[in-house]
Amino acid sequence: MIGWKLGSTPVATFEPVGDSIKLVFWEAKLFSNKELRASDGREVPVLTQIKKYRQILKNISGVLESYRQVASNQVALAEMSGGKRKLSKAVFTVNETPSKLVMSDPADFGLFIYDYDEPQSEAFRPYLKRLTDYLTESRVKKKGSVRGLQI
Repeated sequence: MIGWKLGSTPVATFEPVGDSIKLVFWEAKLFSNKELRASDGREVPVLTQIKKYRQILKNISGVLESYRQVASNQVALAEMSGGKRKLSKAVFTVNETPSKLVMSDPADFGLFIYDYDEPQSEAFRPYLKRLTDYLTESRVKKKGSVRGLQI
C-alpha cells in the first residue's frame, strides 16, 4: 500500500444473497471524471483503482471482522437514537448472526456514476462497455442526480 495514492474510500454495502449477507464495495465517480475513460490499449484509471482496493482487501477475515463490528456499532447507535436512526434488515442480521456476513475473493466491487444523463450515453458507450465488461452490468449504476440515491 505504500506509495499508492487512492483518492477516496469506497462505500461498503450489505446485500442479502440467499441466507447470507454479502459485503460489496462501491466506488463513486462524477460522469465528468476522466478516470472513467481511457483510450484503447490503456487501462481505465478507475479500474486500476478498484484493482488496488482489491489487493488491500485481501485479508478477508480481518475485513469481515471489521464490518461485523461496524454492524454492531450501527445497531448500538440506532438504539441510542430512540428510533430516529433507521437501519436495513441486513445490518440487524449481521449484528445478530455475524457469520452470515460473507465476502468474495477478490472483493466484489461496483461503480456508481452520477451526474449522468441519456444524451451523454451514446458518446460514453465504448467506455461504459469496458467498465461493465470488468465489473458486470449489474455493478455499474448510472444516475443523473444523487438525490434519493440508493445502492
